[in-house]
Amino acid sequence: MPIYQTIPHMSGGMPPAILGGYQGKSYFVMPYDGADGNTGKSPNSAKETLFGTYGGHGAATADRNDIVYLVSQSNTAANTTDYLSTTGTWSKDLTHLVGVCSGSRLSHRARVAWISTATSASDIPLVTWSADGCYCSNVQFFSGIGDANLSFDVLVSGSRNHFHNVHFAGIGHTTNDATGAYSLSVTGSENYFEGCVIGLDTIVCAGANNELVISGEKNHFKDCIFLTHSVTAGRCTVFSTATNYWNLFENCQFINWTPNVETGQTNVFDMPAAASAGKVYLHGCAAFGGGAAGIGSAWADTDTNIFVSMPIPNTAGGKALAAT
Repeated sequence: MPIYQTIPHMSGGMPPAILGGYQGKSYFVMPYDGADGNTGKSPNSAKETLFGTYGGHGAATADRNDIVYLVSQSNTAANTTDYLSTTGTWSKDLTHLVGVCSGSRLSHRARVAWISTATSASDIPLVTWSADGCYCSNVQFFSGIGDANLSFDVLVSGSRNHFHNVHFAGIGHTTNDATGAYSLSVTGSENYFEGCVIGLDTIVCAGANNELVISGEKNHFKDCIFLTHSVTAGRCTVFSTATNYWNLFENCQFINWTPNVETGQTNVFDMPAAASAGKVYLHGCAAFGGGAAGIGSAWADTDTNIFVSMPIPNTAGGKALAAT
């Protein structure tokens, strides 16, 4: 029996669109005791890695709705993580990645991360998601290693992908507080991020970097949590460089955690001032922490291209949000 039939709703991991008209094959990856010489067609013959010619992605066929399951085997990182030494690329359209784990919001035990010995002479992301029309759920992508060139977590250059309950966890080491670093960069368009967590609050960030950098258009973030730990007024959680159309943030929470209510970031979004630039629409969102004395941050450094449907965060005093 396929594993997606034995785990009820895969912790929300499998979309009805795939289950209702399923045409593809299933492949299994178990980083602890799999082997890339296996077929990957059953848990008893699981592959060890996701990427590369002989990994789960390599076995899948584009445009067939093949599903690759990344199976967590314990709560220990070594038993649940596919460790990479160079960028992993998800490049096959209509292939899907599902983590078999509890489906928790933070730090999933179905993980992809840098191996401790990884190094690079130039800036590279942990994962490049260049494919179109894929589904990804219940996985953590973690970048936290002492190499400034490995400070870039996931680059989504493809379009019309659906990321559900994925933790994009970048800047996880003090060395990763580097210029241009990010947890998620979205250059593609029409992607849907649902119930995801973007960022970390474990490392104090003071550099010229952001949790989300977005230049693509018509992307939708729904019920997402954005995490950061910044005590630098000029640093923003999101950097928008979109030049056309819009990006929508619906029911998202932007949390700038500081342990002692330090002065943090002044604005959540770093926005272009030109009237012809892309727009950001916020609906039902909230910002916590990061303003003067730890009060809620203002939404953007310039308000030309950002539009909100809820009260503006109060940055003048108190800890509550006010319709100012």
